[in-house]
Amino acid sequence: MEDQILLDDFSTFKPADENFEFQVVDKGLRIANFVIDRIVFTILGVLAFIVFGLPESISENRLLDYLFTAFIALLYYFMEATTQGKSIGKYITGTRAVFTDGSPIDGGTAFTRSFYRVVPFDALSFLGDSGGWHDRWSGTMVVKEADYKSFHGL
Repeated sequence: MEDQILLDDFSTFKPADENFEFQVVDKGLRIANFVIDRIVFTILGVLAFIVFGLPESISENRLLDYLFTAFIALLYYFMEATTQGKSIGKYITGTRAVFTDGSPIDGGTAFTRSFYRVVPFDALSFLGDSGGWHDRWSGTMVVKEADYKSFHGL
């Protein structure tokens, strides 16, 4: 039991295997996560327009449209705070966001990751060799769920 992590208590983090090295997921999975999450939060945005009766002027004004979309994206991706690094796209692809040491992300980091996603062209940044901006700037990475469980002895 000492080798396992208590998922709600970050101060007691201890990996099951000190020599384990995570491999960051490939770009194909990152694209899949992006596409799935984009579809879901676009649907949520449309539903918000309908349910709250938002004026059409928001969608006709590029700045207001961008700000509204950014707000919906922040809310959507903040779910990673309550799901230990998983968005709906990550659930489907079997991946999760973790700190670079393999420990689960916390609420503040989930918010930081969400905020950085609003930066223009962040979605394209992970196509380079150094990973995505929102990962680098928040000290996180996206790994396969199976690796995460193996690392933690789950």
